[in-house]
Amino acid sequence: MLSSIKQKKISSTRKRLLSNFFSLSSIQMASYILPMITIPYLVRTLGVEKFGLIAFAQAMIQYFVIFTDYGFGLSATKEIAENRDNLKKLEEIFSAVMVIKILFIILSFMLLSILVLSFDQFHKEWKLYYLTFGIVVGQALFPVWFFQGIEKMHITALINILPKIFFTLSIFFIIKNESDYIYVPLINSLGFLLAGIVSLWLAFDKFNAHFSIPSKMQIIYQIKEGWHIFLGTISSNLAMLNITFILGILTNPTMVGYYAAVEKIIRPISSLVRPVINAIFPHLVKISKSNPQHAIRFSKKVAFFISAIMFIIGVLLFLFSDALVRFLFGEAFNASSIILKIMAFIPMLRALIEVNAVLNLIVFNFKEFYSKVLFVGFTMSLFSSFVAIKFFEVNGAALANIITDSIILIIILIYLKIHLNIKEIHLND
Repeated sequence: MLSSIKQKKISSTRKRLLSNFFSLSSIQMASYILPMITIPYLVRTLGVEKFGLIAFAQAMIQYFVIFTDYGFGLSATKEIAENRDNLKKLEEIFSAVMVIKILFIILSFMLLSILVLSFDQFHKEWKLYYLTFGIVVGQALFPVWFFQGIEKMHITALINILPKIFFTLSIFFIIKNESDYIYVPLINSLGFLLAGIVSLWLAFDKFNAHFSIPSKMQIIYQIKEGWHIFLGTISSNLAMLNITFILGILTNPTMVGYYAAVEKIIRPISSLVRPVINAIFPHLVKISKSNPQHAIRFSKKVAFFISAIMFIIGVLLFLFSDALVRFLFGEAFNASSIILKIMAFIPMLRALIEVNAVLNLIVFNFKEFYSKVLFVGFTMSLFSSFVAIKFFEVNGAALANIITDSIILIIILIYLKIHLNIKEIHLND
């Protein structure tokens, strides 16, 4: 009887993990496939310079996306997973996080306005930056951390995919020549805003999300809980964004366009592991409390599996970089081929960093080290990108990525080798 109950629980857990994995995978595939449909068209219609200008605006706006997320994608998800059966606690978490996000949206808009009004480089394209800002609002309103914490990822899949398909297709009807470049951020922002609004409605209407005015203490608590994760997340993302930003400052929009084209390939491939991580994370949070040894062994298996898959992908990217660039972007982007060769194994490095950071450092409460090591990566990206771009221009940007990601991964692996071994020894005793 007990054996039968145990088998049913295992089967239920597997089904839930698989459902969450496939739901999140569909989001990731859509995020990868939809840009691959529109990018070749946009590059040929807008030209390298306008495409680079849009990429630069998106890179800058991502700073605000990172700020408004504040690491809640991990810290709030972890809290929701731990308190999913406590409706009062869920209401406190949901309300405090949403209030903080709304305040951060307002602050971000004020900071963007200061930039646009203070610098000619931004002021002459002010419409582009304000229209791109809609992405910040849409992302902040979408409580993906809530759905992930209660392990209802299929909802996020539907909400993400349907509006984005519609607005992706609209690119082909609206963007007809170079002067239409200003409509690209508008279309993107509308997709994110629609997804954010629909997701909030579903959270309230179908999944017992409740809002109440949070106390000052609840807001402060959520800010403290997310602080180290925020520092780590912002350092990690800024390490990548800084390279695009510095390339734009030291070179020109054409060089940014060459590099941005490769990033449009590398980033989605690097993110292929995210559905695995996001599906496993809430489950691993729970079992780490009752059976930490099992959680450690499980995370090691996941890391090994992902490293093998991403290595094969890296080899394929290196071997077929010329053909892939010509197919996606045309002859005008031949300079991007060597960049792709240099960055071919970046997806493997980034995937391993994310797996070990989330499924080990965050799950086992090494949050302070998480923030420190990723800040080291941020500092390294600044130094390496300035030096490498100065000497090797756009190829230097690719080298800066390799240097930064390799150093971060080595430090994390050494730390985990020491501290997880100590944890296992204590558990065995």
